[in-house]
Amino acid sequence: MMILTLLIGQAIAEPPKFDMVGGFRMGYGYVANSELRSPHVMVLGWDQMYSLDTNTSLDVIVAGNISVGGVNQGEILPSAHLIIGYQIWDSLQFGVGPVVTFSEFDPVVKSRLNMITAMGWNIEMGDFYIPLHAAYVPDVDGRWRAYLTTGMNWPLGKNDSME
Repeated sequence: MMILTLLIGQAIAEPPKFDMVGGFRMGYGYVANSELRSPHVMVLGWDQMYSLDTNTSLDVIVAGNISVGGVNQGEILPSAHLIIGYQIWDSLQFGVGPVVTFSEFDPVVKSRLNMITAMGWNIEMGDFYIPLHAAYVPDVDGRWRAYLTTGMNWPLGKNDSME
């Protein structure tokens, strides 16, 4: 009976609050031991983040990013990552997750799957945010990557429940 009471209490409890922000990213990347002409790459992309409000100074975040690197060298190297982590005081963020990078498309698609660890600071500027992020992608083959990015985020939606 106690378990049933707990389950019913959870079912009618107030749903968590979350915020969603998104925006463009740009920055610098370093790719060690790459096949590029230079290990220095320009990165352009789109980032979207969901923040689950825990009613404390620590929130849970889920962030996705789609980027293109190497344009400064005449290359198009798309990548995508999904990061799960934490946000402290609505500004300091850190997390980890998978990242996939594509480097060749002809005759077959060549991709690399790694993990990414990232941290950053989200500076509130009125109705939008300026993110300052650093990320590191370790690689067992010595092709590690490091990134420094910035950009602009704005609220994409504010919801009082996870529907």
